[in-house]
Amino acid sequence: MSKNVKPFVVKTDANMDMLRHVQEELDTVARSFTTPDDSESTLIEHVPDADVLVTCYAPVTRKIIEAGGNLKGIVMWGVGYDHIDLVAAGKHGIPVVNCPNYGSQTVADHAFALLLNLARRVGELDREMRQSEWLWPHRKYMGTDVHGKTIGIIGLGKTGAAMAQRCVGFGMEILVHDPYVGKIPEDLKRAGFASLENIFDKSDFISVHCNLTCETENIIDASLLARLKPSAFIINVARGRVIEEPALIEALKNSRIAGAGLDVFSEEPLPADHPFLSMKNVLLTPHFAYFTREADIRLDKECLQAIKNILAGNPLPSLVDISNQAMPANDIFT
Repeated sequence: MSKNVKPFVVKTDANMDMLRHVQEELDTVARSFTTPDDSESTLIEHVPDADVLVTCYAPVTRKIIEAGGNLKGIVMWGVGYDHIDLVAAGKHGIPVVNCPNYGSQTVADHAFALLLNLARRVGELDREMRQSEWLWPHRKYMGTDVHGKTIGIIGLGKTGAAMAQRCVGFGMEILVHDPYVGKIPEDLKRAGFASLENIFDKSDFISVHCNLTCETENIIDASLLARLKPSAFIINVARGRVIEEPALIEALKNSRIAGAGLDVFSEEPLPADHPFLSMKNVLLTPHFAYFTREADIRLDKECLQAIKNILAGNPLPSLVDISNQAMPANDIFT
């Protein structure tokens, strides 16, 4: 490439309009192109000349990575990177960088909103009141207090810790499971470590905040769900495949747990005939936990900085540890 030609950034996920808040600044350091679709063949066509590939939901497969002979890095516009073949990236020496700082508080807000909505049955009451014009305090509409209840937090990274802070403010007891965190932060004095089994035995609420890796896929299985109280709720704003979805469906269908608040699913978009869509004890949002005006701007800025770091050969603070977190090859990594 001529020294006068700017580096080339290829963006997937055209519908996400990634980097729109910083496009002018991006244009000063690189040329950029957004692929018309996210099929493997389209990405293979456009990635050979790319210095950086920016992606959100598009599967980045082994074949795509192998076609990117000029790639200096892959940037995840967001936090989760389970759709990127980390094994292939590592084999070809291509760093994978995510954006873990922009949305921790935002996602925790959403998780706690799901918790409060479940506890006080806000969604159900709203639907029923619109149909009936008014409701009387029948026991079937009775909610549950949050203060004094126990929450189990699975994953104490930035978002899990932010969720725990909100729970402290509401006077909840907090149990934490995260084998990669050695110490509870000072501002979480009500929190303590516990095994998964102990957490599921004791908790009134479970909130999931861990990345999807080979260790965490289906870590919440039928045996753990069976330990929950019938009055317990489970909230997931992490990744759908952290929970064994068929087991969760059975637990909800048979009222073995009280309900679930879900922002993520094993398959996205959620199929039109999915059982969750007809369950009254499930509160659903379409992977929107990160989606606020402020977080959108922060994400673009964090992503742009990652691109600049890759192009300049600077240290990469949010470099994904490929050796520890790579998912095993699956059907999207062909």
